[in-house]
Amino acid sequence: MRITHNDQHLFVTDESGCLCIFSVKDKAEKRSLTGKDNSSSINAWSEEILVTKSDLEEKQSLMQELKNKVDELALHNEYQMRLKDMNYSEKIKEVTEKFTQDLEQDKNKFELLREEKNDMEMEYEERLKQMDEKHQHELQELEGSYQQKIMAEVERYQHLVHERDLQRDRWEEQQGLLVNTHEKYVDEVSERAKRSEAKRALRKTSILAMNPAKWLQT
Repeated sequence: MRITHNDQHLFVTDESGCLCIFSVKDKAEKRSLTGKDNSSSINAWSEEILVTKSDLEEKQSLMQELKNKVDELALHNEYQMRLKDMNYSEKIKEVTEKFTQDLEQDKNKFELLREEKNDMEMEYEERLKQMDEKHQHELQELEGSYQQKIMAEVERYQHLVHERDLQRDRWEEQQGLLVNTHEKYVDEVSERAKRSEAKRALRKTSILAMNPAKWLQT
């Protein structure tokens, strides 16, 4: 829609190619509506554009369709994110349960070893007690005539005590090695889990950086 520079004729056209020419009778009213004076510019053109109702409805329908698609994509992306969170949570739960079971098994092994150690200590203590009683009895009966034999028995007793101490030292060393091995194993398992989680996060970040549109679609 355009008007001539002298405000006498109005030209209107549409998409079909039809052209309508109108004669403008009231120039003062036209100037009051447009807020422009003919003296300011001889080539003043109006900025109004006429559209059909069908075009307007089509554009509104297209805008609504695009908005619905955006909402649908947002809901789909939110669902995918929740689904991935659930998968990661399930994997973390499985790994945690596995590590807990391994730790429980190691604890059971440790308890068994401690029980064996207690049994061995009780056995050696009982043996030492019996030997001590035997030695005391023999000392009371043969103190006079068997002094040399008594000394040999005393040396034997000391040797057994020394052997017991050596075995106890070896057992404590083995226990320390077992505890250290268990702690290293737990640390390695924890470190492996952290590295695996870091790799997943890095892979996810790389995928987002390379193709964010594809990530939103999935």
